[in-house]
Amino acid sequence: MTRWGLRRSKVVVAHHGPGQPLGPITRQAPRHVLYVGDAEPRKNLPLLREAVARFGRLPLRIATPADDLADLHAHALALVHPALHEGFGLTALEALAAGTPVVAYPSLAVREICGDAALYATTADGLAAHLRRLHDDPESAPDGRAQAGRFSWARCADEHLRAYTLAVR
Repeated sequence: MTRWGLRRSKVVVAHHGPGQPLGPITRQAPRHVLYVGDAEPRKNLPLLREAVARFGRLPLRIATPADDLADLHAHALALVHPALHEGFGLTALEALAAGTPVVAYPSLAVREICGDAALYATTADGLAAHLRRLHDDPESAPDGRAQAGRFSWARCADEHLRAYTLAVR
């Protein structure tokens, strides 16, 4: 803000709301480690594959937003979000809202969205250690639903309206 001469009082952050509503999800016995997204280099899939291989207890399930995400989240040990850079972290937010634990690379956007409701690591060993902990002690998973509740489309609309109001003053 300083670089561009902006006053903090004139800056509004309007976060997105969660993407597709997954509805109430009943958690089931884990059958996989979940990744939702594409394979762009910034998504860091080699780190993901290495971490799941080192974890070694459940297979990796790579999904796209068009898949049946409710069922995939219901049977996921965790959503792993290894992206080095992210614009928002929508899949992490959707996982938190669904009650799916999130294990993530600590990119700025994902930390902003998940806060303390995710487990963070920068290495395959670190990600695998979090997966082992969640597998061995499911109750140790942070509950991300309260964190996800901070993001909604109604709040996004309110923040945009506030930004427009500030802009015309």
